Amino acid sequence: MKKDVDLVKIPKMILLEEKEFIKNMNILSKMNNKHINENIAIAISFEDNHYIFINKNEYDNMDDDYKNIVLAHECAHCNGIENEEEADRWALDALKDNEDASNKLIDMWEHRHGYEYLNVNFDLHL
Repeated sequence: MKKDVDLVKIPKMILLEEKEFIKNMNILSKMNNKHINENIAIAISFEDNHYIFINKNEYDNMDDDYKNIVLAHECAHCNGIENEEEADRWALDALKDNEDASNKLIDMWEHRHGYEYLNVNFDLHL
């Protein structure tokens, strides 16, 4: 999964205190007529404006690798990837130069997706 750096949408990061984060998740749930079950971060895009809303209380307690995982995953959503597994694959690609963060995401894979991580990045030259 190759990304052209010029085409990657870089969202604005907005840190919210926990009460404000939960309040905004409730508002988003009502707007979408479905419950949004996010307690750490959520990506929102409006036309050409992209945002990552982050629960500051959760974020402040994360190590730097996990922060990078969360930001890369949510950035994937801002770049049009809706599927959670594909967002994690996009994040892995974005984090390829950060071995510790990549390994942490791979270690969480089975818990997040129900099976062990498999690298399915085939480069076929036909």
